[in-house]
Amino acid sequence: MKLTLAKDEIFTLTLVHSSYLDIIRTDSLDVHPPLYYIILKFIFSCLLFYKHTLLSEIIVGRLFSVVCAVISFIYIRRITKLIGIKIAWIYQLILMILLPNVLGLFNYNVHQPMDLQPIINIRMYSLSALFLVMGFYYLIIFSQTNYNSKLIFSVILFELSAYSHYFTAYSYFAISFVLYIVKNTLTLLNIYLLEFYFLFFIFHGYYMELENK
Repeated sequence: MKLTLAKDEIFTLTLVHSSYLDIIRTDSLDVHPPLYYIILKFIFSCLLFYKHTLLSEIIVGRLFSVVCAVISFIYIRRITKLIGIKIAWIYQLILMILLPNVLGLFNYNVHQPMDLQPIINIRMYSLSALFLVMGFYYLIIFSQTNYNSKLIFSVILFELSAYSHYFTAYSYFAISFVLYIVKNTLTLLNIYLLEFYFLFFIFHGYYMELENK
């Protein structure tokens, strides 16, 4: 595991040395929401309370991203089984790693070697993908069981994902459109009522960002 730093990772490791309130205030000037930085600061405070060095921060930060990616893969496997897709886990793992997406290693930049490798990058992409994949998993379970608790939990996960990376909101609307096609009116009412709260949190974040510019 390389211990070099990309420019965005320097921003991350600098920001997490602020207080939780200052993280929220400072990050409102950035394009990304603050949840990842808050969680990472909490992890550092729990695991690095004895000796807090730059090297230890890099190692723990990268390991956290790797753990999020591994758990994401576990949920991806569960999703494929739920929807009846048969594929060997090794092929699915290779596909996840090689595709140029928020989990893959294939986005290589020779000028910034660590800048676009989200599995080991000290950034929010791996965490956001984890929340998103988990949200899909429980939303599929809801579509099969009609348990409202699964729907509520999935929306909470989508909100956590959006507070890690705003782009995940688009994926949430995509899966909602699928449910619009296959579910009944009462279910749709529940979904879009929860979507209203989801959108409120999203646009509230954008509003705070614009207010600080």
